[in-house]
Amino acid sequence: MVSIWRIFFMERLIIMLTFSVLIAPAGFFGLAMAAETAVSTAPAQVTLPASTPPPVNAGLPKVEIKIEKLELAAAVKEIAQSDAASALDLYRTIGDLYIRAQKPEKAISLLETYRGQGGDNQGILLHLASLYMQKNALGQAAEVYESVLKLSPANPQTISMLLILYNQQGDLVKKAALLETNSKAAPNNTEILGELVDIYLAQNERVKAAAVLKKAMGIAPKAEHYLKLAELKGRDGGIDEAVAALQEGIKKFPAREADFVPRISEYYLRAGQPDKALAVLEAAVKNLPESLVPLTFAISDILAMNKGEKDKAVAMLKDLMGKVSDPAQKNLVDERLKFLIGIPVPAGTP
Repeated sequence: MVSIWRIFFMERLIIMLTFSVLIAPAGFFGLAMAAETAVSTAPAQVTLPASTPPPVNAGLPKVEIKIEKLELAAAVKEIAQSDAASALDLYRTIGDLYIRAQKPEKAISLLETYRGQGGDNQGILLHLASLYMQKNALGQAAEVYESVLKLSPANPQTISMLLILYNQQGDLVKKAALLETNSKAAPNNTEILGELVDIYLAQNERVKAAAVLKKAMGIAPKAEHYLKLAELKGRDGGIDEAVAALQEGIKKFPAREADFVPRISEYYLRAGQPDKALAVLEAAVKNLPESLVPLTFAISDILAMNKGEKDKAVAMLKDLMGKVSDPAQKNLVDERLKFLIGIPVPAGTP
């Protein structure tokens, strides 16, 4: 008979053996995983070549760069003397910098130096002329424009600016010379011819003025030509011829009657014929209602200053005040009225 203790002991032994069999594989695989982890986290091994090749430039001499103390002014001078295109950029840039620094005289000095050295870039020269004009140095501006005109003789903008500058300086000689040169280049340009007539009249060269005016009228007659023709006739003392020229102008250019009528009246006044002067103006008032104000002013002036009829002139202006609705024109009439009231009656009038 097997004892109870023997049976108990055998059961415990079987349980222990079974448990050990189950645990063993897990322990084995755990050790294997640990080993694998250790391998993966270990630093990578770098394999170096047996020998490293020398650099490509090995054995070449060391590059020596000469570093010198170079001032900005010296650098600018060197570039300006060695590269014409870059020199232009320098003049523009430095000139603009002077302007931005509010030193226009410095900019003028710089660009004038460029011009004095024979610089012929028209953009820079025109900028210089503009700076002179801003300083109201019209003579210097004209000189610069003259140098530009030599570079481009047919440039209409340059010619126009020179004519304006000559006119502002009252230099009729240079203005006439320029217009004469251009009239040869453009013989049928009536604008140029008309300006030449004005200059010749201003210089009292009536023969030249008459010849050029005749040429202009033969090309394309204009209302202004008849006004100039009347002036020429009037200077020679021919009042009737002057009036005849103006009347012919009205026939040719009836839309410009308002420009001709006051001149006709003036010539009658010069001839000591105030009644004719008045008659012309009074007839025009009926034909030219749009010119009512200036024509009435002219009539009132003749009444007050040539005929001694101041009261009649004042009454006429007061009547005009009631006919005018435009505030600006009313103001003009009011000023004219005050002017007439303040005029003393000419001596010897009744």
